Amino acid sequence: MFNLKALEIENFRSFQKNTRIEIDDLTTIIGKNDAGKSTLLEALEIFFNNELVKLETNDANVFSDNSEVSIKCIFENVDYSIILDDSAETYLKDEYLLNQDNNLEVLKVYNTDKKTIKPEVYIKAMHPTNTENPLINFTQTQLKQKINELNINDEEIKYNSNVSMRKGIYRHFTKEDIIEFEDTYILLSKQDGVKLWNNLLKKLPIFALFKADRPSNDEDSEVQDPMKLAVNHALTKVEQELDEIKEKVKEEAIKTANTTLEKLHEMDESLASELIPDFSNDPKWNNLFKLSLENEHGISINKRGSGVRRLILLNFFRAEVERQRSISERGVIYAIEEPETAQHPDNQKMLIDSLKDLAAENSQILITAHVPGVAELLPVESIRFICEKSKSEGLIDVAGDAQLSEIADDLGVIPSSKVKLILYVEGKNDVYFFRNLSDLLHKNGVININLLTDKHTAIIPTGGVDSLKDFINKRYLENLGLPGIYIVDKDEGNNKVKSAIVTKRREMENYIHHTPIKNYFENKFPELVDVPYNINFQDADLKLPKELCEHLNRNLDKSENNMPPKEGKIKTWLNRDILPNMTLAELKSIDKVDNISAFEEIKGWFQQIEEKLST
Repeated sequence: MFNLKALEIENFRSFQKNTRIEIDDLTTIIGKNDAGKSTLLEALEIFFNNELVKLETNDANVFSDNSEVSIKCIFENVDYSIILDDSAETYLKDEYLLNQDNNLEVLKVYNTDKKTIKPEVYIKAMHPTNTENPLINFTQTQLKQKINELNINDEEIKYNSNVSMRKGIYRHFTKEDIIEFEDTYILLSKQDGVKLWNNLLKKLPIFALFKADRPSNDEDSEVQDPMKLAVNHALTKVEQELDEIKEKVKEEAIKTANTTLEKLHEMDESLASELIPDFSNDPKWNNLFKLSLENEHGISINKRGSGVRRLILLNFFRAEVERQRSISERGVIYAIEEPETAQHPDNQKMLIDSLKDLAAENSQILITAHVPGVAELLPVESIRFICEKSKSEGLIDVAGDAQLSEIADDLGVIPSSKVKLILYVEGKNDVYFFRNLSDLLHKNGVININLLTDKHTAIIPTGGVDSLKDFINKRYLENLGLPGIYIVDKDEGNNKVKSAIVTKRREMENYIHHTPIKNYFENKFPELVDVPYNINFQDADLKLPKELCEHLNRNLDKSENNMPPKEGKIKTWLNRDILPNMTLAELKSIDKVDNISAFEEIKGWFQQIEEKLST
């Protein structure tokens, strides 16, 4: 599936200079009000859809004399075949339509001076310069003429295929060692360029924007449309039965009409002869049904609180995107403005966890945020900070130390008075790990604390020593005098954090026994039953999520639309879903490292946590 790697915009609203933002599976855009957070998401909406947000004449930068707005998207993972006609299969790399990093750059240029604003579409690529114009825009006749001009005698060329003729010409240039390349903008408005763009549209991700200020009343179209889709979807399931009903009704209605005409003929023959039964309009079944959401007391959504309405609407939005994805099986980019709006902190956390899970499932998530409770839950590598400096430099990259410190100053933090201890861990999967592990040990009477229910310990997923959370905590939480424990993986362990506990195994996942792992994967993927893993689960330095990812890639059937889960998703499965199925006996059976068992090591961690809480 095509993945969005970066966005570049120029002369669009507050972005006068060409500005690039790097996009990951999870990207969090942070900045002050009116910094341009929404502008970036709306630029993507215009590029992909131009429906929810349309480019307008006043969208060009007010300080610029240029009326052209440029929006460019760079895509990676684009090595898929493209069919330009009934028999011509080709690849972007074979047509020299990729940039120097083998990524696809698509540029749309909009002239805002025109009454109807339609984009010119270009591909920027390292393209051969041996011909005056790119071969993708040659007609079949022009390609044949070029072959004759170059005196190419190549038996592999099929003269009824433009793809074959272009490949023959490129082979000739390469063979003669005269092929030269340079960055070229190729307009996709002629010949196979048009066919190419129409084919690429079927490959590009589905982009879905959820705006912060969208309505949330159950009579608004934003709510009604998903409900209508639910009705339409249900109607397709009974389409055959409905056709039978329609024909039966038609038959009975015409029979009644003909009987009426027979009676009329007895009284007025001339009038009866002028009338013919007509059943030309098919019934509009979807207009017969109205679906709404009410609670058990009959209270509709528009009578609920704004937070409830927005949460329901957000999941309508997700359901509709998934419906589109099930039809086209393209990738999905969810762009959500301020997901925390009108939500209780518990809901904020659930929302962010849900979005992070989506990002690990072959989807891309872009969100804007300016609330501390949300920013603290996000990994530092996802943060993109918009400020005047980043605009002037033309790059909104992963936030560095200076930006993180500035964000910390801007956001602040309001800690809970219940918290007595902060447990710093690397990421969100480590949160699952410690909560589920403490639940296992607590239920078996090994420790007193259960982090699944304990309200006095705050587990902070920092994303690393130099994370956003680390900056916020140093500036604010240190003043509260709260004790803290930092537990770091062996592969990330260092002396930068005072009194950090460094695990004896490379990763937290190495403390999970192989039996529940195998049971989970063989239940989820029946084709893996009896397939040897060839993984040494007892190896303390094992990169377990990576090894399991490679195991799935080796042994599962793969296609463009059915790819095995990414390493990040497997990591989530291990900590969130598999660990709760491990027994105490299985934990105790894991081999020793440095003469200490996994069980004793883990018990020592929680003893330190309990000691800190008791002081």
